[in-house]
Amino acid sequence: MGLAASGRSSAPMAARRGSPRPATTVLPSIRRSTAMGGGLSFRTGRSSRSTSTLAATPPRTPRPRPFGPFGFASGRTARAWICCRPRAAKSLSGSRSQGGWLILSRRLGLEKCEFFYRQRKQAVGPQVPVASVIGCFRIPWRTSMKARAFFVSAVFAARAVVLLSTPCAADVPAGLHWAKDSGVVWRSSLGTVWLDRCEQSRGPVVKFLPGGEQRLVEADAGPASPSQLRLTYQVHAPGGVELSIVREIQIRETPPESAVVETFTLRPSRPLPLDVQIERPFSFQPVAADVALEAVCPLKNGWAQTVPLTESAVQAEYRLGNPLGTAKAELAIPLLEVGSPGRWKAGLMSDPAFSALFDVRRGPGAVNGSVSYRYAGSRVPIRGEETRLFGVWLAPAKTSGEPFGAAVDAMFQLMLPDVPPGPRWLHEIAMVHYDYLSDKGLGWDRDLALLARWLAPAERRRVALCLHGWYDAIGSYCYDAVTGRMREKWLAFGPTQKIPLSQDELKRRLRAARELGFRVLLYFGDGLAADSGAPGFHEDWVYRDAQGNKIAGWQGPDTFGPTYWLNPAHPEVFAWFLGYMDALLKTYGAEVDGLVWDETFEARTGQIALKPQPAYCDRAMLALVKELSHRVRRFDPQKVFLASDCLGATGDVPGYGMVAHGTYQDTGCSPTAWSYGLFPNWRNVLWSCNWASLSNFDAMRWGVETLGVPVAISNGWGDDRGPSEWTEDQREMFLRLFRTRLARTERVRYLTEDPQRLVGRTLWPPSPGDPLPDPTPGTVNWALAAQGGRATASSEDAPPYPASGAIDGVRDESGWGAGHGWASAAGAPLPQWLQVDFAQPRTLTQFIVITYQRENSTDTATKWGIQNYEIQTWDDKANQWKTVVAETRDRPSKVRVHALPQPIRTGKVRLLVTRVAPSDGRARLLQFEAWGPMGP
Repeated sequence: MGLAASGRSSAPMAARRGSPRPATTVLPSIRRSTAMGGGLSFRTGRSSRSTSTLAATPPRTPRPRPFGPFGFASGRTARAWICCRPRAAKSLSGSRSQGGWLILSRRLGLEKCEFFYRQRKQAVGPQVPVASVIGCFRIPWRTSMKARAFFVSAVFAARAVVLLSTPCAADVPAGLHWAKDSGVVWRSSLGTVWLDRCEQSRGPVVKFLPGGEQRLVEADAGPASPSQLRLTYQVHAPGGVELSIVREIQIRETPPESAVVETFTLRPSRPLPLDVQIERPFSFQPVAADVALEAVCPLKNGWAQTVPLTESAVQAEYRLGNPLGTAKAELAIPLLEVGSPGRWKAGLMSDPAFSALFDVRRGPGAVNGSVSYRYAGSRVPIRGEETRLFGVWLAPAKTSGEPFGAAVDAMFQLMLPDVPPGPRWLHEIAMVHYDYLSDKGLGWDRDLALLARWLAPAERRRVALCLHGWYDAIGSYCYDAVTGRMREKWLAFGPTQKIPLSQDELKRRLRAARELGFRVLLYFGDGLAADSGAPGFHEDWVYRDAQGNKIAGWQGPDTFGPTYWLNPAHPEVFAWFLGYMDALLKTYGAEVDGLVWDETFEARTGQIALKPQPAYCDRAMLALVKELSHRVRRFDPQKVFLASDCLGATGDVPGYGMVAHGTYQDTGCSPTAWSYGLFPNWRNVLWSCNWASLSNFDAMRWGVETLGVPVAISNGWGDDRGPSEWTEDQREMFLRLFRTRLARTERVRYLTEDPQRLVGRTLWPPSPGDPLPDPTPGTVNWALAAQGGRATASSEDAPPYPASGAIDGVRDESGWGAGHGWASAAGAPLPQWLQVDFAQPRTLTQFIVITYQRENSTDTATKWGIQNYEIQTWDDKANQWKTVVAETRDRPSKVRVHALPQPIRTGKVRLLVTRVAPSDGRARLLQFEAWGPMGP
């Protein structure tokens, strides 16, 4: 079905759900290596089955390879290089020769290879050991002269290959190793990883834009330690800035899995106002190399897309901070998996605190690639310390269970070691409820009483209730930053309802829900929004773009004036939220199970603040969510902090929920939004608020039944109908769905197909409807504007979707939203009609109705099209409309063809729409056609 689900009861699932993995051990034996220039060697103590040997070239398969017209390079142990010295004969004989001999040497290294030029009939001298000669060819002088240029070029090319080559596994001891010539090498039982080079490049490479590039080769290797290899580099950056780079590398063993994790730190001597791009080449030579390889990309839309790994690059980018943007594929998390099905898998990963562009391809006997990222130093100068984490994770391929889950687990454990998963009770929640201070503050207690009556005590523990709207104003939330305390008394919904509240009353409401056995959540805040009309508003805390514009936020019954998004990179904003969290936990922490930070999508990917100093807003937001979650965890490990990124429903937003305890977002249970939150919330939960729980019940039910998400109900906004206001049928409808969710023991963690295809196939399946007939010779579509037709409508959303757009002759969605097609106005009640007046009365024999459907997407007629309608013609004699076609079968079809039993002559026709797809209640048409014979 395109889903990958996991059961909650199985042992492997416990780890994937967030249970601690086996303790990571670092094996202690470190010795000084003499094999490769005296670098550090880290021995794991594990034997290797690799039989490959050392060569001065990148990892290659052992097949003989042609090399020019005279010899060949065979395998990894021998290279036959050719060197041309046409003047050698003169030094031997005193005169120019008429010919010579070409001798191929088996010795390694260019300096060991000789091209000996001899006079004809002169014996081969003793300079070349007989055992090393594999070929001896006599060639004429002119041929040797012509060959000289070719072989000299070959020599230089070969030297370049040697410089870029990586050593082979056999001469590298098991474990971690570094030397100047080979860089950092890690050898495990599954293969060998070169962390500093690949077939295409040697590095790491630091590029200054502008200013050239420097390769990190010369390093100061620190003293050996039981768990770490430390390398330090000194780089001279443009402008006289000294850049210190420190690499700390560790091996992590959790058998049968193993990983190498590197901390990569930049320390400029002073702020560096240049763009700095870091490129980190790598190469992995698996034990089993000559097999089919594939790459798996955890895309932002929740699809774990599998593609064959060939010599063509597979590129995908995780974006935060300063995306490079050169890859079409965007990753939800900084991970790319490569592997051989059924044999082994490798995870290439980085921390989520900045962008990472992965480039992976297959090479001869190896997987080659790079990880790149760029600091926008020209806009945000590099100050202080910049630290990244990178890792390579290796494991034998699983034969059962989630084929992709282990790599994602490893990414979270290795790249976010200070962010543990949330408590287990989160995964038991089967229903969530938002109360927006409903019914003037009285709805909370009413709904509690009925829910407690309908649900058994064991069922109540699987319901989470969130109290919203309790505060004095958005942006202040009853917090006094001067005293560091929460206010004792205040008015909620001050601009409208003026509901008196106090600390004691709020605690009573929260305690009442917990005493009944429900899980209770308190609304933390509306993202970064702050009410400009409320006391304490700080104008200088507001985010402004490069043009100085502010971004307006939520407006509702709880706002005094316009709200604006704050700058999370402002130190005072950051500190205010931390102080607010501490005060909130101290006052109400004992009464709640967690807090919900709404609308955390207000810091977009790549957003840069200019004041008080240039900074990345998304990086600051990620750090803020992480620190707030840490404070909740420190207060009580069983309490949670939930984000609301609204991924898939808003613009380009990072998954901040990956550093929280999960996501409770305001996406209205939109089927097309769910999948975007799967990977960021891998270890935790993904919930949605549904303010239209009645009118949007079908979409909510799809999420429950297809993905295993909780039932979502609400009161105080949207439908504004809580449990105490449900009819008996509505109550049974919700409770039946809730108990269906209770019986489910698994949830979907990622998709194995494009989510648009999944949603379209299961919720809004495309329905082409009737086949379009070929025009009958001698007939014409009299409704066309080109034939004099003129369209009017009961309402229209013009200019994008005017009535005239339905008679322009375009039958597909090309131009939809730009004047093609008709859509009724938002909120206009049914029935809606489209009328076409002819230039003069016409005889009609057939009607064609084409409703809106976009091919190869979730925008199908099932979701957006018209279903029931009448086609009416104007009767001049009776002076009224006459129905000639009645479509009443609720068909969500794109095309419907109606042939009349006998011709009708009329001056105008009308399509009266009586029922549409449930998405938003609007009528949509691509084309309305009225066919008849040519002539008057």
